[in-house]
Amino acid sequence: MTPKIRYIVLIFALLLLSVFSFHTSAQSDLPENFPSITVDVNIAPAEGLLYLANIRRRNAEDEETGSYLMALQNDGTPTFWQAAGGGRVFNFGVAVTGERYFYRITDNGLGSGAAMDGSYWVLDDNGEVVREYHIQGDITAPHEFIMLENGNAILISNPVREMDMTAYGGHPEALVVGLMVQEITAEGEVVFEWDAWDVFDIGDTVAQNMLTAEPPNPVAYIHGNGMTIDRDGNWIISLRRFDSLIKIDRSTGDLLWVMGGVQSPLNEFTFINDPMNGFSGQHNPTILPNGNLLLFDNGTLHEAQQSRAVEYELDQENRTATLVWSYTDGRYSATMGSAQRLSNGNTLIGWGSAPPTGSSVSEVNADGEVVYALSLPPSQINYRVYRVEP
Repeated sequence: MTPKIRYIVLIFALLLLSVFSFHTSAQSDLPENFPSITVDVNIAPAEGLLYLANIRRRNAEDEETGSYLMALQNDGTPTFWQAAGGGRVFNFGVAVTGERYFYRITDNGLGSGAAMDGSYWVLDDNGEVVREYHIQGDITAPHEFIMLENGNAILISNPVREMDMTAYGGHPEALVVGLMVQEITAEGEVVFEWDAWDVFDIGDTVAQNMLTAEPPNPVAYIHGNGMTIDRDGNWIISLRRFDSLIKIDRSTGDLLWVMGGVQSPLNEFTFINDPMNGFSGQHNPTILPNGNLLLFDNGTLHEAQQSRAVEYELDQENRTATLVWSYTDGRYSATMGSAQRLSNGNTLIGWGSAPPTGSSVSEVNADGEVVYALSLPPSQINYRVYRVEP
């Protein structure tokens, strides 16, 4: 990095220190444009703060409600908050190191969630920026941030290539959006990189209509939007427009398997006890301590579009996924969404962009009973929500 670039980065970081220092306040001290928080249900939920960042719903006319990072008590009172400032913020959470993090967009990219750029920022207890994480050599997507105990972080990139797509009925100079995943150190050194260009054919996508997109519209054929680390240390990555999860070897980058959803042509798994026969348009996969898979199934290609949180018992050797638990409130979230298993066995669900006819966040027990629900204003949504337990 040249001295000039270092100087620019330093100035930007100093500006963020002033913009993103956290506030601790009573409800009465909140800014006028802080989003109204409504607790719909509060029946002995899990302990801990709820971390989220609100985003204005697409095409919403609400110009008054601000975008904020916030940590909420179960009664909806913020224990700390901060206005997002310029640009949208995503994925506010707490890493295994105990440090808070968030993503801030600096470039909205090509649309359809493609080629967005920004950085993940790590904060100390006072809300001051202490580190920045960014994909090396390309753009950084908001979709995932996994910090490891050694301070390394895993990030997703959606790099853009100009390609001749006439073989697929597309444009000769199409803007094709791929997928790259990096593990980098706190100093920005790449210790592992995996690139989907080396593994998949573009024609394997379920989103065949994407292949004929003409510039400036993107050919966002794969859309990597989340990942988790399996108990053996290998990586499981969500490919939204393949309706698939893939597992790759963390040491070699080899593809170990493909778990496809409703219409995936690459699927190797048999789904058992699942009336939907798999997932579609999914987000936020997580491997649980018992080896089961939890994810938010957006349900894009279900016969009746309906989103749900699902848990599968996996037999990776015999390639089976048995549905052992699911919950839906009947709504469809076309984008975003999250599912988190809590220590008491409950599941925290963020409903993404689902219609505001129901709650933004639900906590349900193993029997499917809602023990907690929280709503943002109808104009607001959130990418993910986390409960950080004491």
